Amino acid sequence: MPPGHARRRVLAVLAGACLAGCSTDSTTPTDTGTPSPTDTGTPTPSPGVVPPSRTFSPTAVAADGHALTAERWFALDAVRYETDDGHATVEPFGDRFVGYEFRLANRGDERRQALPDSVFRLRVAGETHDHVHALRGEVAFRRADQPADEPTIRPLRWYEGLAPGEAVRLQLVFDVPAHPAVRHYLAWHHRTAVEGSAEPAYLYP
Repeated sequence: MPPGHARRRVLAVLAGACLAGCSTDSTTPTDTGTPSPTDTGTPTPSPGVVPPSRTFSPTAVAADGHALTAERWFALDAVRYETDDGHATVEPFGDRFVGYEFRLANRGDERRQALPDSVFRLRVAGETHDHVHALRGEVAFRRADQPADEPTIRPLRWYEGLAPGEAVRLQLVFDVPAHPAVRHYLAWHHRTAVEGSAEPAYLYP
């Protein structure tokens, strides 16, 4: 697409602190708390197509002690990135890139190995989406160079495990159709029961 393309409008920002690409901050104690909501003026979305008994906000806890908290999601219709000649922008295959930021804690009494990133997906408008490893399949997250007023896509990385009482903040990026009036869920397909059921759990901030 033309390097001079300037359409980088943020389409949606929901609930929480500005973290941000399969990325991680350093581990923290589990009592660090949840970021306070940010009022963006976005209307309350409709619930979408998920079982009401399997929706949780903002936290769900698994039988093995993992606790997942949905903190915030944001959407961009394009992302600016660095090139050899300066900057260009990349647009998604779908309508927008969605970044979902969440916190994973170990509330158990044993160290837990890292969960595979594939157990976390985006559920919106009755469809489930896997996260992407590059923007439009070709631009690495580390090349993103966004304006200061946009949520940040961070370099792709993952965590190595959690000791008892530790937590980590993560982000996954998705390339999806736009459904601004429908709630965006972080779907957790965990290997052990979550909140008393082996069915996926659907979380939102």
